[in-house]
Amino acid sequence: QNPLPPAARARGPGAGFGQLKPMRALADWEVPELIGVFTDIDDTLTTAGAITPDALQALADLKAAGLHVVLITGRPMGWSVPFAQSWPVDAIVAENGAVALVHAEGQPLHKRYQQDTATRAANFTRMQQVLERIERTVPGAQRARDSSGRETDIAIDHSEFTHLPQPA
Repeated sequence: QNPLPPAARARGPGAGFGQLKPMRALADWEVPELIGVFTDIDDTLTTAGAITPDALQALADLKAAGLHVVLITGRPMGWSVPFAQSWPVDAIVAENGAVALVHAEGQPLHKRYQQDTATRAANFTRMQQVLERIERTVPGAQRARDSSGRETDIAIDHSEFTHLPQPA
């Protein structure tokens, strides 16, 4: 099912980006020295919500080749911790870039935030107020099921588990 509104679907893929060009083969890239790889998690490394053995092996192979491996996700920090602890990665950047779970040699997993503690606390209070208002005023909107593990943002389920009514 295409999640785009009808007008966007009618414009076709790449609409608004001009003429799309084919991607060059990786072997043709001029890269002075590759030091690492950034990748998304959901539906990039995972299939049907789980990491596949070949994707896990690919992460291990990248690490074995001496490359840094950093995973990126909009998912909450709490959701990301078990993966940061068990997958062969240097870090997971979660909550749309607001927090990173970082491995340091011989150290436990460490959280790094974009904002200081006081700013995060003030923002968290305000975001919870906004979330409550959205749930009261937008029919069918509800906080995402993974909200309990969030520290720096809010997520509203609009299509993953709940489907809002569409205009006629």
